Amino acid sequence: MYRLRFLLQQALTRSFKLAVCSTKNDTAQPFEYLKVWHLDEATSLNSICWTRSEDGRPLLCAAGSSPRAILILDLESDQPIRSLAGHGRAINDLQISPLSPNILASASEDYTIRLWNLNTEHVGQPCRAILGGQGHKQPLLALDFHPNGRWLLSGAMDTAIALWAVPTLSELDQTITTEVEPLVLPYPCFISQEIHSNYVDCVRWYGDSILSRAARSQADGNDKKMEKNEILLWKIDGFDSDMQHPLQPPISYPGMFTRSAFPHSPRSRGFERLLTFDAKHTARFYLRFGLLHKKGMRPILVMGNEASRFYFWDLQKCEEGEEAKKPGRGGRKKTPKAAGLSTESLDRLGGLKNRDVSVGSDGTSGRSTGALSKLLCCPMLMRLCTHSIQRHQQFQHFGFRRPRPFAVCRPRNAKTALRH
Repeated sequence: MYRLRFLLQQALTRSFKLAVCSTKNDTAQPFEYLKVWHLDEATSLNSICWTRSEDGRPLLCAAGSSPRAILILDLESDQPIRSLAGHGRAINDLQISPLSPNILASASEDYTIRLWNLNTEHVGQPCRAILGGQGHKQPLLALDFHPNGRWLLSGAMDTAIALWAVPTLSELDQTITTEVEPLVLPYPCFISQEIHSNYVDCVRWYGDSILSRAARSQADGNDKKMEKNEILLWKIDGFDSDMQHPLQPPISYPGMFTRSAFPHSPRSRGFERLLTFDAKHTARFYLRFGLLHKKGMRPILVMGNEASRFYFWDLQKCEEGEEAKKPGRGGRKKTPKAAGLSTESLDRLGGLKNRDVSVGSDGTSGRSTGALSKLLCCPMLMRLCTHSIQRHQQFQHFGFRRPRPFAVCRPRNAKTALRH
Protein backbone atom coordinates (compact mmCIF):
# COMPACT_ATOMS: atom_id res chain seq x y z
CA MET A 1 0.00 0.00 0.00
CA TYR A 2 2.59 2.48 1.12
CA ARG A 3 6.17 1.31 1.28
CA LEU A 4 7.25 3.28 4.34
CA ARG A 5 5.47 4.43 7.44
CA PHE A 6 6.75 5.33 10.86
CA LEU A 7 6.07 6.96 14.21
CA LEU A 8 7.75 10.26 14.99
CA GLN A 9 8.06 11.70 18.49
CA GLN A 10 9.05 15.35 18.91
CA ALA A 11 10.23 15.87 22.47
CA LEU A 12 10.91 19.61 22.13
CA THR A 13 7.36 20.53 21.14
CA ARG A 14 5.87 17.77 23.33
CA SER A 15 3.71 16.62 20.42
CA PHE A 16 3.28 13.27 18.74
CA LYS A 17 3.24 12.79 14.98
CA LEU A 18 2.07 9.73 13.13
CA ALA A 19 3.34 9.93 9.54
CA VAL A 20 2.79 8.03 6.31
CA CYS A 21 5.64 8.39 3.84
CA SER A 22 6.68 7.30 0.36
CA THR A 23 10.27 6.75 -0.75
CA LYS A 24 11.88 8.70 -3.57
CA ASN A 25 15.22 8.73 -5.37
CA ASP A 26 16.76 11.67 -3.55
CA THR A 27 19.82 11.31 -1.35
CA ALA A 28 19.14 14.60 0.44
CA GLN A 29 15.56 13.67 1.37
CA PRO A 30 14.97 9.95 0.62
CA PHE A 31 11.24 10.11 1.44
CA GLU A 32 8.28 12.46 1.30
CA TYR A 33 5.35 12.87 3.65
CA LEU A 34 1.96 11.76 2.36
CA LYS A 35 0.01 12.28 5.56
CA VAL A 36 0.84 13.51 9.07
CA TRP A 37 -1.47 13.27 12.07
CA HIS A 38 -0.77 15.59 15.01
CA LEU A 39 -1.92 13.70 18.08
CA ASP A 40 -2.18 14.57 21.75
CA GLU A 41 1.07 14.94 23.68
CA ALA A 42 0.08 12.07 25.98
CA THR A 43 -0.10 9.68 23.02
CA SER A 44 2.50 6.90 22.97
CA LEU A 45 2.23 4.42 20.07
CA ASN A 46 4.46 1.47 19.12
CA SER A 47 2.43 -0.71 16.72
CA ILE A 48 0.76 -0.02 13.39
CA CYS A 49 -0.83 -2.08 10.62
CA TRP A 50 -2.74 -1.38 7.41
CA THR A 51 -6.26 -2.40 6.50
CA ARG A 52 -9.06 -0.97 4.38
CA SER A 53 -12.62 0.20 4.84
CA GLU A 54 -15.71 -1.38 3.29
CA ASP A 55 -15.50 1.03 0.34
CA GLY A 56 -11.76 0.33 -0.20
CA ARG A 57 -10.21 3.37 1.51
CA PRO A 58 -6.88 2.67 3.25
CA LEU A 59 -7.06 2.72 7.04
CA LEU A 60 -4.20 2.72 9.53
CA CYS A 61 -4.57 0.96 12.89
CA ALA A 62 -2.25 2.25 15.63
CA ALA A 63 -1.83 1.35 19.30
CA GLY A 64 0.60 1.58 22.19
CA SER A 65 0.78 2.36 25.88
CA SER A 66 -1.32 5.53 25.72
CA PRO A 67 -4.18 5.57 25.11
CA ARG A 68 -5.01 1.97 25.98
CA ALA A 69 -7.07 1.70 22.85
CA ILE A 70 -6.59 1.07 19.14
CA LEU A 71 -6.87 4.17 16.97
CA ILE A 72 -8.33 3.81 13.48
CA LEU A 73 -7.11 6.58 11.16
CA ASP A 74 -8.30 7.55 7.69
CA LEU A 75 -5.86 9.19 5.26
CA GLU A 76 -8.56 11.73 4.43
CA SER A 77 -9.16 12.76 8.04
CA ASP A 78 -6.96 14.74 10.42
CA GLN A 79 -8.21 12.92 13.52
CA PRO A 80 -8.85 9.24 14.38
CA ILE A 81 -12.24 8.20 13.05
CA ARG A 82 -12.69 5.42 15.58
CA SER A 83 -11.25 4.02 18.79
CA LEU A 84 -11.38 0.41 20.05
CA ALA A 85 -11.21 0.19 23.84
CA GLY A 86 -11.09 -2.98 25.93
CA HIS A 87 -7.52 -3.86 26.88
CA GLY A 88 -6.57 -3.05 30.46
CA ARG A 89 -2.92 -2.28 29.75
CA ALA A 90 -0.60 -1.30 26.89
CA ILE A 91 -0.93 -2.86 23.43
CA ASN A 92 2.30 -4.17 21.86
CA ASP A 93 1.32 -5.62 18.48
CA LEU A 94 -1.42 -5.53 15.83
CA GLN A 95 -2.15 -7.96 13.00
CA ILE A 96 -4.85 -8.06 10.31
CA SER A 97 -6.29 -11.46 9.39
CA PRO A 98 -5.39 -12.67 5.87
CA LEU A 99 -9.01 -13.84 5.50
CA SER A 100 -10.70 -10.48 6.06
CA PRO A 101 -9.56 -6.84 6.37
CA ASN A 102 -12.20 -6.44 9.07
CA ILE A 103 -10.62 -8.90 11.54
CA LEU A 104 -7.93 -7.31 13.71
CA ALA A 105 -5.87 -9.05 16.42
CA SER A 106 -4.19 -7.14 19.24
CA ALA A 107 -1.64 -8.34 21.82
CA SER A 108 -1.57 -6.59 25.18
CA GLU A 109 0.32 -6.41 28.43
CA ASP A 110 -2.86 -7.57 30.16
CA TYR A 111 -1.85 -11.13 29.09
CA THR A 112 -4.64 -11.43 26.50
CA ILE A 113 -5.24 -11.30 22.75
CA ARG A 114 -8.39 -9.64 21.46
CA LEU A 115 -10.00 -10.23 18.09
CA TRP A 116 -11.93 -7.22 16.74
CA ASN A 117 -14.40 -6.86 13.88
CA LEU A 118 -13.98 -3.46 12.20
CA ASN A 119 -17.23 -3.77 10.24
CA THR A 120 -19.50 -0.80 10.96
CA GLU A 121 -22.29 -3.23 11.87
CA HIS A 122 -20.35 -4.06 15.05
CA VAL A 123 -19.68 -0.55 16.34
CA GLY A 124 -21.55 -1.31 19.56
CA GLN A 125 -19.48 -4.42 20.39
CA PRO A 126 -16.42 -4.65 18.10
CA CYS A 127 -14.54 -7.13 20.33
CA ARG A 128 -15.53 -10.58 19.12
CA ALA A 129 -13.20 -12.90 21.05
CA ILE A 130 -10.69 -12.88 23.89
CA LEU A 131 -7.80 -15.35 23.85
CA GLY A 132 -6.19 -15.79 27.25
CA GLY A 133 -6.49 -17.14 30.76
CA GLN A 134 -4.51 -20.36 30.67
CA GLY A 135 -1.90 -19.13 28.19
CA HIS A 136 0.69 -16.40 28.75
CA LYS A 137 1.43 -15.26 32.29
CA GLN A 138 3.30 -12.08 31.38
CA PRO A 139 2.81 -9.23 28.86
CA LEU A 140 2.42 -10.23 25.21
CA LEU A 141 4.81 -8.77 22.66
CA ALA A 142 4.22 -10.31 19.21
CA LEU A 143 1.53 -11.85 17.00
CA ASP A 144 1.32 -13.47 13.57
CA PHE A 145 -1.60 -15.00 11.65
CA HIS A 146 -1.04 -18.18 9.68
CA PRO A 147 -1.54 -17.51 5.93
CA ASN A 148 -4.76 -19.54 6.02
CA GLY A 149 -6.08 -17.36 8.87
CA ARG A 150 -7.07 -20.31 11.07
CA TRP A 151 -4.16 -20.13 13.52
CA LEU A 152 -2.50 -17.34 15.50
CA LEU A 153 0.97 -17.29 17.04
CA SER A 154 1.91 -15.20 20.06
CA GLY A 155 5.13 -14.44 21.93
CA ALA A 156 5.45 -12.90 25.37
CA MET A 157 7.74 -11.84 28.19
CA ASP A 158 7.23 -15.20 29.94
CA THR A 159 9.57 -16.67 27.24
CA ALA A 160 6.61 -18.67 25.89
CA ILE A 161 5.30 -19.07 22.35
CA ALA A 162 1.64 -20.05 22.06
CA LEU A 163 -0.52 -21.26 19.18
CA TRP A 164 -4.20 -20.34 19.26
CA ALA A 165 -7.13 -21.65 17.22
CA VAL A 166 -8.87 -18.68 15.58
CA PRO A 167 -12.69 -18.78 15.50
CA THR A 168 -14.24 -18.97 12.04
CA LEU A 169 -15.31 -15.84 10.17
CA SER A 170 -18.96 -16.74 10.74
CA GLU A 171 -18.36 -16.85 14.50
CA LEU A 172 -16.51 -13.53 14.44
CA ASP A 173 -19.20 -11.93 12.29
CA GLN A 174 -22.22 -12.92 14.35
CA THR A 175 -24.34 -10.00 15.47
CA ILE A 176 -24.25 -9.60 19.25
CA THR A 177 -25.50 -6.85 21.50
CA THR A 178 -23.41 -4.78 23.88
CA GLU A 179 -24.77 -6.81 26.80
CA VAL A 180 -23.39 -10.10 25.47
CA GLU A 181 -19.81 -10.96 26.40
CA PRO A 182 -17.31 -11.80 23.62
CA LEU A 183 -16.29 -15.39 22.97
CA VAL A 184 -13.58 -16.46 25.45
CA LEU A 185 -10.90 -19.02 24.48
CA PRO A 186 -8.75 -19.59 27.59
CA TYR A 187 -6.57 -22.46 26.32
CA PRO A 188 -3.99 -22.35 23.53
CA CYS A 189 -3.53 -25.46 21.39
CA PHE A 190 0.22 -25.33 22.03
CA ILE A 191 2.43 -23.37 24.42
CA SER A 192 6.09 -23.81 25.31
CA GLN A 193 8.64 -22.01 27.45
CA GLU A 194 11.48 -24.29 26.34
CA ILE A 195 12.16 -22.87 22.89
CA HIS A 196 13.64 -19.56 24.05
CA SER A 197 15.12 -18.40 27.33
CA ASN A 198 14.16 -14.72 27.15
CA TYR A 199 11.43 -12.35 25.99
CA VAL A 200 9.98 -13.51 22.65
CA ASP A 201 9.50 -10.27 20.71
CA CYS A 202 9.12 -11.52 17.12
CA VAL A 203 7.32 -14.55 15.60
CA ARG A 204 6.57 -15.35 11.94
CA TRP A 205 5.07 -18.27 10.05
CA TYR A 206 7.14 -19.94 7.35
CA GLY A 207 4.66 -22.39 5.89
CA ASP A 208 3.74 -24.61 8.81
CA SER A 209 7.12 -23.97 10.43
CA ILE A 210 7.85 -21.03 12.71
CA LEU A 211 10.57 -18.38 12.87
CA SER A 212 11.10 -16.71 16.23
CA ARG A 213 13.68 -14.74 18.19
CA ALA A 214 14.19 -13.81 21.82
CA ALA A 215 15.47 -10.49 23.09
CA ARG A 216 18.52 -10.40 25.30
CA SER A 217 19.31 -7.38 27.45
CA GLN A 218 22.78 -5.92 27.78
CA ALA A 219 23.04 -7.34 31.28
CA ASP A 220 22.94 -10.87 29.89
CA GLY A 221 26.30 -10.38 28.17
CA ASN A 222 28.20 -11.69 31.22
CA ASP A 223 26.60 -15.09 30.80
CA LYS A 224 28.42 -17.01 28.08
CA LYS A 225 25.31 -19.07 27.37
CA MET A 226 23.39 -15.91 26.58
CA GLU A 227 25.95 -14.08 24.44
CA LYS A 228 24.79 -15.33 21.04
CA ASN A 229 21.71 -13.80 19.51
CA GLU A 230 19.79 -16.18 17.29
CA ILE A 231 16.71 -16.60 15.16
CA LEU A 232 15.25 -20.10 15.38
CA LEU A 233 13.34 -22.07 12.76
CA TRP A 234 11.30 -24.83 14.36
CA LYS A 235 8.07 -26.78 14.01
CA ILE A 236 5.32 -28.15 16.21
CA ASP A 237 5.18 -31.95 16.10
CA GLY A 238 1.94 -33.25 14.66
CA PHE A 239 0.72 -29.83 13.51
CA ASP A 240 -0.90 -29.40 10.10
CA SER A 241 -2.50 -26.08 9.25
CA ASP A 242 -5.27 -27.85 7.30
CA MET A 243 -6.31 -30.05 10.21
CA GLN A 244 -9.38 -29.39 12.34
CA HIS A 245 -8.95 -27.44 15.54
CA PRO A 246 -8.27 -29.76 18.50
CA LEU A 247 -11.40 -30.50 20.51
CA GLN A 248 -9.60 -30.85 23.84
CA PRO A 249 -7.01 -28.42 25.24
CA PRO A 250 -3.58 -29.71 26.24
CA ILE A 251 -3.41 -30.98 29.81
CA SER A 252 -1.09 -29.16 32.19
CA TYR A 253 0.99 -30.93 34.83
CA PRO A 254 3.28 -29.47 37.51
CA GLY A 255 6.74 -28.88 36.12
CA MET A 256 5.58 -29.13 32.50
CA PHE A 257 6.94 -26.30 30.34
CA THR A 258 5.45 -27.45 27.02
CA ARG A 259 1.80 -28.34 26.42
CA SER A 260 0.55 -29.55 23.06
CA ALA A 261 -2.84 -30.76 21.85
CA PHE A 262 -1.30 -32.20 18.66
CA PRO A 263 -0.28 -35.85 18.33
CA HIS A 264 3.39 -36.46 18.99
CA SER A 265 5.73 -39.14 20.33
CA PRO A 266 5.86 -39.55 24.13
CA ARG A 267 9.62 -39.10 23.86
CA SER A 268 9.18 -35.78 22.08
CA ARG A 269 8.72 -32.47 23.84
CA GLY A 270 6.15 -31.54 21.22
CA PHE A 271 8.40 -29.46 19.00
CA GLU A 272 11.58 -29.78 16.95
CA ARG A 273 14.26 -27.20 16.25
CA LEU A 274 15.30 -27.15 12.58
CA LEU A 275 17.72 -24.28 11.99
CA THR A 276 19.55 -21.58 13.89
CA PHE A 277 20.43 -18.24 12.29
CA ASP A 278 23.16 -16.24 14.01
CA ALA A 279 22.10 -12.60 14.41
CA LYS A 280 25.04 -10.72 15.88
CA HIS A 281 24.59 -7.47 17.79
CA THR A 282 20.83 -7.83 18.17
CA ALA A 283 20.67 -7.92 21.96
CA ARG A 284 18.34 -4.96 22.28
CA PHE A 285 14.73 -5.56 23.16
CA TYR A 286 12.06 -5.26 20.43
CA LEU A 287 14.36 -5.67 17.42
CA ARG A 288 12.39 -7.55 14.77
CA PHE A 289 13.33 -9.52 11.68
CA GLY A 290 11.50 -9.36 8.35
CA LEU A 291 10.41 -12.18 6.06
CA LEU A 292 9.64 -11.86 2.36
CA HIS A 293 7.50 -14.89 1.54
CA LYS A 294 5.36 -14.61 -1.57
CA LYS A 295 4.57 -16.89 -4.45
CA GLY A 296 7.00 -16.55 -7.34
CA MET A 297 9.79 -15.17 -5.14
CA ARG A 298 12.57 -16.82 -3.20
CA PRO A 299 11.85 -16.56 0.54
CA ILE A 300 14.27 -14.05 2.11
CA LEU A 301 14.88 -13.54 5.83
CA VAL A 302 16.43 -10.20 6.83
CA MET A 303 17.63 -8.89 10.18
CA GLY A 304 19.05 -5.48 11.05
CA ASN A 305 21.32 -4.98 14.07
CA GLU A 306 22.73 -2.34 16.37
CA ALA A 307 25.82 -1.93 14.16
CA SER A 308 23.70 -0.61 11.24
CA ARG A 309 24.14 -3.85 9.29
CA PHE A 310 21.53 -5.90 7.47
CA TYR A 311 21.84 -9.68 7.10
CA PHE A 312 19.99 -11.59 4.37
CA TRP A 313 19.35 -15.34 4.25
CA ASP A 314 17.92 -17.21 1.27
CA LEU A 315 15.64 -19.80 2.90
CA GLN A 316 15.10 -21.59 -0.41
CA LYS A 317 18.73 -22.75 -0.26
CA CYS A 318 17.91 -24.65 2.91
CA GLU A 319 15.17 -26.54 1.10
CA GLU A 320 17.32 -27.28 -1.95
CA GLY A 321 19.72 -29.17 0.31
CA GLU A 322 23.20 -27.93 -0.55
CA GLU A 323 25.84 -29.77 1.44
CA ALA A 324 28.75 -27.93 3.03
CA LYS A 325 32.14 -28.28 1.39
CA LYS A 326 35.01 -29.09 3.69
CA PRO A 327 38.17 -26.97 3.40
CA GLY A 328 40.75 -28.45 1.04
CA ARG A 329 44.43 -28.88 1.72
CA GLY A 330 46.37 -25.80 2.66
CA GLY A 331 43.37 -24.31 4.39
CA ARG A 332 41.75 -23.09 1.16
CA LYS A 333 38.05 -23.58 0.73
CA LYS A 334 36.68 -25.10 -2.42
CA THR A 335 34.06 -23.13 -4.33
CA PRO A 336 30.68 -24.66 -3.55
CA LYS A 337 28.66 -25.99 -6.46
CA ALA A 338 24.92 -25.83 -6.71
CA ALA A 339 23.25 -29.09 -5.76
CA GLY A 340 19.94 -30.50 -6.84
CA LEU A 341 17.06 -31.27 -4.55
CA SER A 342 18.18 -33.60 -1.80
CA THR A 343 15.55 -35.87 -0.29
CA GLU A 344 17.81 -36.59 2.65
CA SER A 345 18.29 -32.89 3.32
CA LEU A 346 14.57 -32.26 3.22
CA ASP A 347 14.03 -35.08 5.68
CA ARG A 348 16.54 -33.44 8.01
CA LEU A 349 14.48 -30.28 7.87
CA GLY A 350 11.49 -32.24 9.06
CA GLY A 351 9.00 -31.32 6.35
CA LEU A 352 10.12 -27.75 5.85
CA LYS A 353 9.20 -28.03 2.19
CA ASN A 354 5.44 -27.49 2.01
CA ARG A 355 3.04 -27.37 -0.91
CA ASP A 356 2.62 -23.64 -1.52
CA VAL A 357 5.49 -22.55 0.68
CA SER A 358 8.66 -23.22 -1.27
CA VAL A 359 9.40 -21.59 -4.60
CA GLY A 360 10.67 -23.96 -7.27
CA SER A 361 14.12 -23.19 -8.68
CA ASP A 362 14.42 -22.20 -12.31
CA GLY A 363 16.96 -20.47 -14.50
CA THR A 364 16.51 -17.08 -12.84
CA SER A 365 15.57 -17.99 -9.30
CA GLY A 366 19.19 -18.16 -8.17
CA ARG A 367 19.31 -14.37 -8.09
CA SER A 368 17.46 -12.61 -5.33
CA THR A 369 17.97 -8.99 -6.37
CA GLY A 370 14.35 -8.74 -7.49
CA ALA A 371 13.10 -10.24 -4.24
CA LEU A 372 15.23 -7.90 -2.18
CA SER A 373 14.01 -4.88 -4.09
CA LYS A 374 10.51 -5.84 -2.97
CA LEU A 375 11.76 -6.25 0.61
CA LEU A 376 13.72 -3.05 1.08
CA CYS A 377 11.52 -0.02 1.47
CA CYS A 378 14.30 2.51 0.86
CA PRO A 379 16.04 2.85 -2.55
CA MET A 380 19.12 4.23 -0.78
CA LEU A 381 19.60 0.89 1.01
CA MET A 382 18.87 -0.97 -2.22
CA ARG A 383 21.70 0.84 -4.05
CA LEU A 384 24.12 0.18 -1.22
CA CYS A 385 23.20 -3.51 -1.18
CA THR A 386 23.44 -4.05 -4.93
CA HIS A 387 27.23 -4.34 -5.07
CA SER A 388 27.27 -6.80 -2.19
CA ILE A 389 24.53 -8.90 -3.75
CA GLN A 390 26.20 -9.01 -7.17
CA ARG A 391 29.34 -10.36 -5.55
CA HIS A 392 27.26 -13.23 -4.24
CA GLN A 393 25.41 -14.32 -7.38
CA GLN A 394 26.85 -17.73 -6.59
CA PHE A 395 25.34 -17.72 -3.11
CA GLN A 396 27.66 -18.17 -0.17
CA HIS A 397 27.06 -21.68 0.99
CA PHE A 398 25.92 -22.55 4.49
CA GLY A 399 25.43 -25.64 6.55
CA PHE A 400 22.11 -26.78 7.92
CA ARG A 401 22.36 -25.82 11.53
CA ARG A 402 23.69 -22.27 11.16
CA PRO A 403 23.13 -20.86 7.65
CA ARG A 404 25.28 -17.90 6.71
CA PRO A 405 23.69 -14.78 5.21
CA PHE A 406 24.37 -14.44 1.48
CA ALA A 407 24.55 -10.64 1.74
CA VAL A 408 25.57 -8.23 4.49
CA CYS A 409 25.33 -4.50 3.92
CA ARG A 410 25.83 -1.34 5.92
CA PRO A 411 24.47 2.01 4.72
CA ARG A 412 27.35 4.46 4.44
CA ASN A 413 25.17 7.42 5.24
CA ALA A 414 22.90 5.72 7.75
CA LYS A 415 23.24 8.59 10.23
CA THR A 416 22.27 11.08 7.55
CA ALA A 417 19.20 9.07 6.65
CA LEU A 418 18.15 8.84 10.28
CA ARG A 419 18.49 12.59 10.75
CA HIS A 420 16.01 13.17 7.95
